[in-house]
Amino acid sequence: MNFTLKSNNFSKDIYHSTITNIAKVLSNIVLVFFLARVLSIDEFGQFAYAFAIASICGVIVDFGYSLKLTKDCSFDPTKIGKILGAILYVKNYITFFLLLILTITLTINHQEGNLLIVLFVLSGIFHSYSLNLLIPYRSINQFFVEARFIFIYNLVLVMSVLIVGLISPDIILIAWVFLFVRLGLFFCAFLKVKRDFNISLNSNDFKSITKLLPFAFHAIIVVVEVNIDTILIKYYMSNSDVAVYQAGIKYIIGADFLLTIISQTLIPHLINHVKTNFELFKTKVLWVIKICGCLGILMFLCFVFLDRLIVLLTFGSAYTQLVQYMLYIGIIVCLRYFGMVFGLILTILNKQRTRSIGLFFSFCALILFDFLLIPLLGIKGALYAQILSHAILYSFLAIKSYKLLNSYNYE
Repeated sequence: MNFTLKSNNFSKDIYHSTITNIAKVLSNIVLVFFLARVLSIDEFGQFAYAFAIASICGVIVDFGYSLKLTKDCSFDPTKIGKILGAILYVKNYITFFLLLILTITLTINHQEGNLLIVLFVLSGIFHSYSLNLLIPYRSINQFFVEARFIFIYNLVLVMSVLIVGLISPDIILIAWVFLFVRLGLFFCAFLKVKRDFNISLNSNDFKSITKLLPFAFHAIIVVVEVNIDTILIKYYMSNSDVAVYQAGIKYIIGADFLLTIISQTLIPHLINHVKTNFELFKTKVLWVIKICGCLGILMFLCFVFLDRLIVLLTFGSAYTQLVQYMLYIGIIVCLRYFGMVFGLILTILNKQRTRSIGLFFSFCALILFDFLLIPLLGIKGALYAQILSHAILYSFLAIKSYKLLNSYNYE
């Protein structure tokens, strides 16, 4: 192997992880707000719908590896090349079957917008591969590698989309830009990882695929929960309603970037405390819960009292309908900030299956509430469904985490 295990520096890890996630969030914010203004509200609805489908396909290809990789590589960094080789082998098969199913589905259901879906799905698949390849650098305390790749990629993507959008705001052309830029990121990341970790494809990971299912289930459910509403709104309502709802969802995703930073940097560090000093682990977990709770309340107050200003500054006057939904969006964001730590506890303490059970019940509740409320209340019904499913999930995770922290013995 050609990598060097850097000394553990929590502040630098936070710094580089922050750069990585700020680059992702700012890129998404700029692109979403830019496209919402240069495209008509109907075209933005088509874009949002295709992107929702692509997000679901992307997380299926990811198959939970983004969660498992950080954990596995942190336990034994010397096996990173072997771990990555096995993962890529499995992901290739998953990608093949996913594209086969997508081809059959789109052929049977031939309609306008299929090309847009295909382009975004392909770009989402390459993006999933790229992000998985860069994750192991966190485990050898080289967060800066991922930060540099993600920063340059997002800069190129934003500049490319801005140029194309200003010259010719065509959603198909913009989709091609996404595909080519993400394809470039994949090749650069693969060459870097190939050199550093000497990866080679092998089929060993198929033997542990059942152990991976809880991670995959968690990741898939999380993304489907965010996007299933969009698909149902598209079915029952119109592209413009999809655009308004997805605009609200972008606020939720944007508000999550602090949670992503916290979770990505805490997992490698807290794992060490679990093995060496469990009481210190519990103390740090309590501290994180308090911090996340305060941040969640602050976010809620911003969405409630600055609702119209936020909408006008971001999406413009065409989306003023969104103002009436900002209260519900604030509640969802607040719930996510309070509940994130409980899921993190279960993952670190090897109780991902328990976390998946909670996600399954909340997902079933979401589907039920969506089918009951969206036909009656439209966008407001979708947001009600999200609030109820989040409350069910985080109540379950909080109870399980509390019991686990008071009875856990590390093996």
